[in-house]
Amino acid sequence: GDTVLIHQGGSDVGQAAITIALNSGCDIFISTSGAAEIVSLKSMFPRLKDRNFCSFTDASFERHIKKETNGKGVGIVLNSTSGELLRASLRLLASRGRFLNLGPSTAQDAQLMFSGSGGWKDTSFHDINLDTLVTSQGPEWTELTSLVQKGIQSGLVKPLRRTVYSMDKLLEVFKGLEEGKGSGKPLIKIREEEAEKTTLPGRQTFEAVPRTFFYGLKSYVIIGGLGGFGLELAHWMTLRGARKLVLTSRNGITTGYQTRKIAFLKSLGAEVVVSAINVTSQEAADEVVKTATDLGPLGGIFNLGLNLRDALLVEQTAENYRQTLESKIQTTSLLDEISRSPNIRATLDHFVTFSSLSAGHGIPGQTNYGWGNSYMDRLCERRKIEGLPGLSIQWASVADVGFVGTKGNNVVIEGKWPQRMYNCLQVCDYFLSQNRPVVACHVLAEKAKAVVEGEESVLQQVAKAVGNVLGLKSVSSVDPDKAFLDLGLDSLMSVEIKQMLERDLELTLSTQEIQMMTFTQLMAMMKE
Repeated sequence: GDTVLIHQGGSDVGQAAITIALNSGCDIFISTSGAAEIVSLKSMFPRLKDRNFCSFTDASFERHIKKETNGKGVGIVLNSTSGELLRASLRLLASRGRFLNLGPSTAQDAQLMFSGSGGWKDTSFHDINLDTLVTSQGPEWTELTSLVQKGIQSGLVKPLRRTVYSMDKLLEVFKGLEEGKGSGKPLIKIREEEAEKTTLPGRQTFEAVPRTFFYGLKSYVIIGGLGGFGLELAHWMTLRGARKLVLTSRNGITTGYQTRKIAFLKSLGAEVVVSAINVTSQEAADEVVKTATDLGPLGGIFNLGLNLRDALLVEQTAENYRQTLESKIQTTSLLDEISRSPNIRATLDHFVTFSSLSAGHGIPGQTNYGWGNSYMDRLCERRKIEGLPGLSIQWASVADVGFVGTKGNNVVIEGKWPQRMYNCLQVCDYFLSQNRPVVACHVLAEKAKAVVEGEESVLQQVAKAVGNVLGLKSVSSVDPDKAFLDLGLDSLMSVEIKQMLERDLELTLSTQEIQMMTFTQLMAMMKE
């Protein structure tokens, strides 16, 4: 029997609120953006009359509602307004009324709402944040879930308005969303429905961006997890959902950076166990796996261990070979054997080894290292054949951490530039989402050099192509130090520029980096 004001009734939330209010026997008033929205809502809710509608474009709804309620106002306001419209909504709230705020509020809006509460006795104000409800998973969320399930069973909760588009209209759909056009939720039709179900439909393929996630309830072991790459991998996995990590290292924590990084991972919600153990014996391997399974089902094993003992073949020693091969052959073999036990095999999603181009290309002075990495490659191939997870990634030199990081990231090794860490992690997204057992990744120094020395026109062509995406007639006519975002860049343009740079220059940047980039920075980056 409450009287309810629902702002922006044509929105998805507004439609859901109208359904619930009508089902509860409420007298409702709905603010809309215009006549077309009123016609649409009347077709959806035949019980609604002209008196139920008012304008959302100005504060005239206040006069309309006071007239219809004989000056009493409403008992509940479902608010998504600010400024003057918020003030009008507050004035409509009756004694013992409830003000439910759904929209983002400024400090001024908050002051209006809560200072207003002193003007009416027994008036309550509720700032509702659905994200908080979802993440808290508390009793309120449980009750809300139960109400939705009951609503589905009773027919109260119904699908929202929707518009169906074919696959070739994807660009049109996203542009419409950005411009606020379109009616209802957009759905993409992957294929035409069969008139009669006679056989399984053929596989439909289309381009998509791979993105790897990890299970928060599962545990993950990173051998060599306290190294530069290991800590960055642990950080990336935590951002992607991992919450139970076991990091091993022969020497344990030895630097302040390692201590700080682990504390940071814990602040993100991860449970991190550091094990100072050399996984080169059956007992050590069993201990590491038991530590992980005590945290949760084992979801992944990552072997990043390495022990470089470089020397020309005539100068190599048996001890050098033993130390290098232990972390590659022995550790990987032990973990492979344990992962085949039924209880581990049932939960394991990833078995990943970090190999090197020394296995496939060969690097002078690294016969022992190349042998160990080649063994890991072959083992992962065998695991794939046997239906087990297995991935060996052949990296070249990695920048930002370790030996190369201390040299300034500009050391060319065997014709390859060091690969930046952020790019390594982006590539991991793709590698962990595909099915090949052995993959490789590197940055050719010759290609980077060609961009600088080949022709200045290459740089100009790329800059012109970026300008075309931004809708600029001439790149030279704009301030080269102005961010792309300030030149009219939107999210679709960001994706287009990102794909172009990756395709033409093997330059991988995040959409955030592209948004804040300038033409000056882009030219400098390409020359580097």
